[in-house]
Amino acid sequence: ISVKLSILGVDALLDKLKDPEKVMGKAIPKATIALHGTIKSVTPVDTGQLRKNMKFSWDTGAIPAWGKVSNSLVYAPDVEFGTKYMEARHVSPGSSVRVMGTGPLAKGAELSQGEIEKVIKQTEKDIENGFG
Repeated sequence: ISVKLSILGVDALLDKLKDPEKVMGKAIPKATIALHGTIKSVTPVDTGQLRKNMKFSWDTGAIPAWGKVSNSLVYAPDVEFGTKYMEARHVSPGSSVRVMGTGPLAKGAELSQGEIEKVIKQTEKDIENGFG
């Protein structure tokens, strides 16, 4: 189970930048790390395995085109989507109160929007400075 970020139309942009690796090379990793931290913070903890198994990765090219947060535990989809016996669930940030109806990946992605937007805005500034 995973959440994936990607940049569309990046090839045309890269052709116009002086130093594309410097400008674009950090955007996806920064956004992925922010997403990972938020998802871990809203992942419910019983044994700690679900939170501990939350992993992140990104494209290994000079300019990463995608980033991903995933969990390979067999019961991760049950917590994320629920089953006929239990609802999907996450915890309120900064507490252990369980909130039913939304899993940690979906809730973490929702809560990460502000941080990801900051990364995008900084990347836009870096792009503006990288033309020429």
